[in-house]
Amino acid sequence: MKFKRNVFIIVIFVLFIVGCCKSQMYKKVKGETLKPELSFVSYNISYSEYIYLMVAVGTNNIDNSVNPVKLLFWDSEQTEYTIENADYVSLANGNATVSGQKCLIYYSNGIAAKKMADNIYMRAYAEIDGEKIYSDVTTYSVVQYVRDRINSGKSTEEQINLYNALLNYGTAAQILFDYNTNSLANEIINSKSVKRAVNLTTKLSIVSYNISYSEYIYLMVAVGTNNIDNSVNPVKLLFWDSEQTEYTIENANYVSLANGNATVSGQKCLIYYSNGIAAKKMADNIYMRAYVEIDGEKIYSDVVQYSVPNYVEDRITNVNCSEKQLDLYKALLDYGTAAQILFDYNANNLANENFAMISIENGTLSNETSKYMYLIGQNVTVTADKLDDKEFLYWQDSNENIVSYDETFEFITSEDENFKAVYTNIIDININTINLNIIKNNNLSWCDITAENSTDLVYINITVSINDEAYMNSFYKLIVNGSVISESKLQISDNKIIYVMEDPNWSDFV
Repeated sequence: MKFKRNVFIIVIFVLFIVGCCKSQMYKKVKGETLKPELSFVSYNISYSEYIYLMVAVGTNNIDNSVNPVKLLFWDSEQTEYTIENADYVSLANGNATVSGQKCLIYYSNGIAAKKMADNIYMRAYAEIDGEKIYSDVTTYSVVQYVRDRINSGKSTEEQINLYNALLNYGTAAQILFDYNTNSLANEIINSKSVKRAVNLTTKLSIVSYNISYSEYIYLMVAVGTNNIDNSVNPVKLLFWDSEQTEYTIENANYVSLANGNATVSGQKCLIYYSNGIAAKKMADNIYMRAYVEIDGEKIYSDVVQYSVPNYVEDRITNVNCSEKQLDLYKALLDYGTAAQILFDYNANNLANENFAMISIENGTLSNETSKYMYLIGQNVTVTADKLDDKEFLYWQDSNENIVSYDETFEFITSEDENFKAVYTNIIDININTINLNIIKNNNLSWCDITAENSTDLVYINITVSINDEAYMNSFYKLIVNGSVISESKLQISDNKIIYVMEDPNWSDFV
């Protein structure tokens, strides 16, 4: 079975209309027969609940099956920490032996990307024979976890790359959503570590921490349901993790029910969420098909294929994204790529491999911005700014290699790159004498110049009164008071001989 995908974004949505399979079941409205239709209208992604804190709690001499041990969580500092005022409570989700100690494993609620630097306050709790037993209170965060891992000296280069990408992603989300920007995740990583007390005399102690990289992002899908009453005939969204020979309700990997509704591009839609997508699976394709059964007949939409990189491509291609949005998309893809590399997962299809972030200094891109994300292989045009009392020299890349002498130049994207337009001050030289000896038969011409002293001279414009411009192009050397200054050809532009010197000191020649 074929699937299809289009990419048109309206405001913040990808407009994607697909046809539905034929059905003989109809509704009548004012005598008119209406055909039930299912269509995909838009896609988005959710940045919430994308990472989880995993906590190991030691429970000496406590039988969890008889006296369940709970882990209490607070999102902010409290004057006291009790079971009564906990923001939420987690029950054990398994067990493990950590540093030789038998522990119960707990998960925090999902931590949104923008809250990666926030502290979480925790305390283990159990009640035995009416007595409430608490561990000490401990604080932790995703940033703290990364700091501990890096400071341990046991992390591999791939792990450190993943940690840095994770923090950059969190920082980009903080900036985009203007959340707690005075404590950016990738800036406080080098700050002083938080001390976490563990009372070894109690029966409960928090032993270790980890984070889960799974289920950290969700694909949000808007489905148009023309002439279908979802309360009577529930519309389902079917998902597959791999390509199939056929896509039916019977072989779907999982099924999602509507989680709300919205009007998208003037069309009433039901909103669906995919299962959580692990960081390392960010580049994986998800296959989807809307489904409803009416009076015993199964109605399907077409099959569509989508992924997180598809979403980013749609956004940058069809919407003028802000710089903050672009930074978030880049950090998101870089994080997924780092996870793929660390876990050696599908490394021949990296999440960020089809994208390039281009930054411009002293100029603009064709969309009149100075920074944008493009697909690899895309033609991009940059134009240098016009600056007062400055003369454009050339464009250079991030390695200071000269890439063009043209104020406007076009290139094909291949990787992230920063281009800078380089200028110099324009300093006019008073020419006291100029002797031109024109040598025929395409031989070189010579120019003797006496110039005024100028110790900061970088760029020289010499106006030459010669009617025949062809003679100007024959200049090869510039001689000042008998000394050869240049062995390279002079540039000729608008009756000006342009000569560039790296670090001139005209006092040596005047």
